[in-house]
Amino acid sequence: LQLVSDLAADGTRALLLDMHDLNLAARYCDRFLLLFGNGETAQGNAAEVLTRPNLERLYQHPLLALQGPQGRVWVPR
Repeated sequence: LQLVSDLAADGTRALLLDMHDLNLAARYCDRFLLLFGNGETAQGNAAEVLTRPNLERLYQHPLLALQGPQGRVWVPR
C-alpha cells in the first residue's frame, strides 16, 4: 500500500481503493466514502468521516479508538 500511495502522491494520478480494513485505510487514504447499505453515505477526510458514531453505525458494533504509534486504531469494544 505504501508503494501505491507513493505513486498517487505526486498529484498526477488518482487512486480508488475498496478497502474493508478500516485501520489500513486510515493509514494510507486521504479521503473516505462510507456506504451504510441503505443508500446513505458519509464522505470527506478522516477527521470528518472516521468518527465513533459513523463507524459504529457502519459496523453495527461498538468500537474503541486507541492511539497507536502510527495514529488512531479502531478495535471492537
